[in-house]
Amino acid sequence: MTIPTADDWRALARSAPWLWQSVEFELDWPTLHWPKKSGPALHARLRRPSDVRVTRVERPGENLADRARPAGHDFGPQPPDRPATLRPDGLVLTRTSGTDGDDHGLYFHNYYWLAMLDPYELADGHEWVPDDPADPDGPGRLVTVPGADVEEVATTERYGRETWWARLRPTTAYEPRCSCCALLYGEIAERQDYGGELRARDEDPGYAYSTQWLVGLDRATGLPVSVEALDGRAPGHTMRILAHA
Repeated sequence: MTIPTADDWRALARSAPWLWQSVEFELDWPTLHWPKKSGPALHARLRRPSDVRVTRVERPGENLADRARPAGHDFGPQPPDRPATLRPDGLVLTRTSGTDGDDHGLYFHNYYWLAMLDPYELADGHEWVPDDPADPDGPGRLVTVPGADVEEVATTERYGRETWWARLRPTTAYEPRCSCCALLYGEIAERQDYGGELRARDEDPGYAYSTQWLVGLDRATGLPVSVEALDGRAPGHTMRILAHA
């Protein structure tokens, strides 16, 4: 396998909505975003634009959510219909942000779910650049910049599927789809969620924020099949893709 670059990895993270129309996977859900102490293992079948079937792996047949929608119902702009510039390899070079026209047709439980289906936040963030550097609060523009530092890119086969791995450290421009449901939940995301402050953690004085993650992207779909915090307390998730089209 040719080792991808950091730019290649970011391009794959932007590309998920353009790489699959349907997908089936098993997911170990992150406990931070589930109301119980340990999240369930889920089995999901998704088909754009609005067919979502989710059941628990532990109890086959228990229907957690039947998200099937009537054919032709308008759920707003779907990601593949947004403007995008493709690279010669078919991956996305530039696109609108992941929060423009959220793919609510595939929503389940919370916005971490949508971030998994479109992990744009792992590639790009935004920062404000003033027209006059001496007037940082004056007129200016938003500029797309890396949302995370991407290091140590490598490739492996995981469950027979090519997977691109990287060590990620969110930058100050990290812009999660939802700050309380960030794929890289640490101090940067929490400050966004709490108006620049950090949560009081009197009940957990030893709490440590995660600062770096090992993230694996499935090459065929762009989906993050593994998000593992390398320090701190962020829970992460693991996914096994069974089929896609």
